Amino acid sequence: MSDTIQTVLIILSPAVTTGAVAFLSKAWISHALEKELIKFEKQYASIYDKKSMVISELYGKLAEASILLKDLVKLFQPAGQDLKAKNQNAWKVWKEAEDYFIKNKLFLSDDTAAKIEQVIEEMISALAKFDTAQFANDKYQSDDTGMWEAAHEKVNKDLPPILESLKSEFRKELGVNK
Repeated sequence: MSDTIQTVLIILSPAVTTGAVAFLSKAWISHALEKELIKFEKQYASIYDKKSMVISELYGKLAEASILLKDLVKLFQPAGQDLKAKNQNAWKVWKEAEDYFIKNKLFLSDDTAAKIEQVIEEMISALAKFDTAQFANDKYQSDDTGMWEAAHEKVNKDLPPILESLKSEFRKELGVNK
């Protein structure tokens, strides 16, 4: 080999080696970062899935409790209804919603949790007022205390705007537009 070619090879060898090492290092780092990104995306997707499930279940439980409460406290009731069974069912469903909320509060924002606490408090207040009005009755009886009407007012006037606000908050957390 000529001296010129040897000189060129001596000069280019470190450059080629450095280039090859840089290329391989970049590929290895890109691969490692891509693996970490995929791992992070899977972890985030899992948390989002759990949060979505919690919101769906909780909203369903609160909606069911609201429906039962409205039926329980409506002012005009058909004759012969079993008040005790309706009342126990409303309390049971309310308690299930409250317990589910307490167990899954971690997945909700502070603002959303505060709204849910407000809904739960309004519901228990309405149930307590109604129980006061119909204390120990097996069938609906007239109420002179005004508590039945107060429970009706709470369930039909105070609770719906809070539930509507909560529904909007849930949609925002899920990334769902109206």
